[in-house]
Amino acid sequence: MNDLQARLAHIFNLIDSQNNISDTHKQGLKQIVEKCITNIPNFNEKNLLDVLNRGDFSVSINPNLRARGHYSVANNTFALREDFDNNLPTALHEFLHLASTPQKINFTDSNNYDHETGICEYGKENGESYQYATQLNEGITEWLTQKCFGGAYRGSYFFESKIASILDKTVFDGKLTEAYFEGNTDKIFETLEQNGIDTNMFMEITDLLDRNHKNNEHVVEIESMCIDMIKQKSLNMLETSTSLADAQAKIKQMLSIVQSDMVMQNNSQTTLNPSTIGQFPESTLSNLSLVDSSFNECLVSIKQKNIELKKEQEKPLSTGPKSFREQYSLPEEEKRRLAIYSKETAERIATETPQPDLSQEEYTY
Repeated sequence: MNDLQARLAHIFNLIDSQNNISDTHKQGLKQIVEKCITNIPNFNEKNLLDVLNRGDFSVSINPNLRARGHYSVANNTFALREDFDNNLPTALHEFLHLASTPQKINFTDSNNYDHETGICEYGKENGESYQYATQLNEGITEWLTQKCFGGAYRGSYFFESKIASILDKTVFDGKLTEAYFEGNTDKIFETLEQNGIDTNMFMEITDLLDRNHKNNEHVVEIESMCIDMIKQKSLNMLETSTSLADAQAKIKQMLSIVQSDMVMQNNSQTTLNPSTIGQFPESTLSNLSLVDSSFNECLVSIKQKNIELKKEQEKPLSTGPKSFREQYSLPEEEKRRLAIYSKETAERIATETPQPDLSQEEYTY
């Protein structure tokens, strides 16, 4: 039995042991678990195992449910409007909310509590509700759902899922989905700081998504900030990487991902989900030029680093003294040759027009 089979067998045994779930719903849950573990590389079943080990998990079908599906953290209840067979993508989406919720809320004080599910934080302080990053959290959930059902599937949160995909594959290198399954927002900000990225920019993106306006202005602003975060990471990589070639390859890969995803969004806006995307048809076209511009800026940086590196490599090895002691031990003829060379070099430099030091240029965006 390989690792995948062992993981599935363990979870399936726990599902079978649940007393509050019918046999039909157990089979639906097993189908969902298998899709998640097979198709989501960073899938972490720790929270799911905690839920199943508590033994109070339940599944219900409610035709009058306002949404197609809902997971209640407080009651540990999985509710669907239709049964699994007719509603499997929605069931999997809600299941991911369950799998990304690290603990049950303690409602001993219903006016003061704080809770994390995925990368979303919400609660109440003195009766006043607050929430952060709910729409990006939904975007991650829907993007992972898409991974389980392939390219033909299109559900809700289309734009949010695109942003989640771009950020996870470029800025976070998979750490966004890791944080999602751990319910660990600290990991997000640690990753941003490690990559030299302004954390306030990420918070602005989540704030704009939470406003949920989806008009041209907001969409362009969100996509532009994603590109700026990638540029910040790219420049940080060029400064800190021990291998310039590796940094170049990674930067090109990141920008290609952004360009590819935006082209997909532009091509699909009239056919896949017009209710969500038709409101901002101009956004991708305007940002494609921004991606091209960012790509060119990064290439300029790469080229300049290459020039500097080449100059360092081409510097002739000095034939002069390496220390005062060596200076004094040179033959008189060699001392005179070095003195003449130094004087000629000083006179030439004094008469030449100084050239700007490109390595000190600051890039402005």
